[in-house]
Amino acid sequence: MKIAIPVVRFSIEKLGGVERDVIEIGREFKKKGHDVSIICRDFKKGELREEEIGGIKIFRANAIRIKWLKMISSFFGILKIIKKIDADIYNPRDWSPTFPFLFLKKHYIMTSHGFHADYEKTNPFTKFMEKFVLSKAKKPIICVQRKSPKVNYIKKFDFKIIPNGIDPKEFKVKEGHKKFVLFVGAVNERKNIKRVCEAISNLNKEGLKLKLKVAGLGPFKKELEKKHPGVDFLGHKKDEELIKLYQECKFFILPSTAEGFGRVWLEALACGKPIIASTVGEGPILVQDRDFGRIVKDVHSVREISTAIKSLNNQIDKKGVNNKKIREFVLENYTWEKIAEGYLKLFNEEIKNENFNNSGD
Repeated sequence: MKIAIPVVRFSIEKLGGVERDVIEIGREFKKKGHDVSIICRDFKKGELREEEIGGIKIFRANAIRIKWLKMISSFFGILKIIKKIDADIYNPRDWSPTFPFLFLKKHYIMTSHGFHADYEKTNPFTKFMEKFVLSKAKKPIICVQRKSPKVNYIKKFDFKIIPNGIDPKEFKVKEGHKKFVLFVGAVNERKNIKRVCEAISNLNKEGLKLKLKVAGLGPFKKELEKKHPGVDFLGHKKDEELIKLYQECKFFILPSTAEGFGRVWLEALACGKPIIASTVGEGPILVQDRDFGRIVKDVHSVREISTAIKSLNNQIDKKGVNNKKIREFVLENYTWEKIAEGYLKLFNEEIKNENFNNSGD
């Protein structure tokens, strides 16, 4: 099967969550004998129009690097690449890469990695376009999240839930821990880092003596470094450095206000670490019981975040958690091999379908 995956961008130097998911599932498709390509628009000077990474071909269209012109300027370049590749099935990720397929007679299945309408601050035009594409896209649409805090898109549209996965060979359990809590993610409003820092600082004033380490970059970094000098802001970490942090932390925290899936929650669990998550994305599914961590229901409450931290920390100190049970749950439900099987089943069904009416009406 010839599979093409359109995404917004793809830079191997700095892979975001969606891009990491795409390359991982692309590798799994390759293992199963399929031809895989990634289609995107360029985001910086010097990016190659075509390159190959691990047998996966990358095709990039020219884009004007101005916020409102990126999608429009690359539209016809993307169309040209789509026609050139002529794949058996296209799997565009999110609304922007799906938009061209509303006008094409091609087999495609969209994957949603989260909804901009869930964000506390988002552009009205983006919200409108997202809803428009979701309403018009061919059904079913694959969705990686089971919970959405604000919008009713999951119930309203014909979604097929297929979560993201993980490579179990990369993330492993290491016995013991150090006295720090780990946060991995963008240092911004959606990841709720300000309230996490405040909660940790307040608890330490009460005598908890628990360090917070933050792996990530974002607009709040400088402000929070000044306000919370006891917090370690490590900057962007990846691969071996990041895995080591997961393995050494006492537990992981990310009570996001909105989340498509929450891949970092899964990475921490694969290392046998309990997590503090929120009621978005895959969070409520991942926290199976108190060994797996805690769920913060009111993400705007510093007090509730503090309570979750204190409760999980006390449990680890007094009883510990079953690290192997946590990891086994991940291996049973979230390997890329199992995730890829779900995708390929839907791809085959779509290819057999000769009805090219793309409208969701």
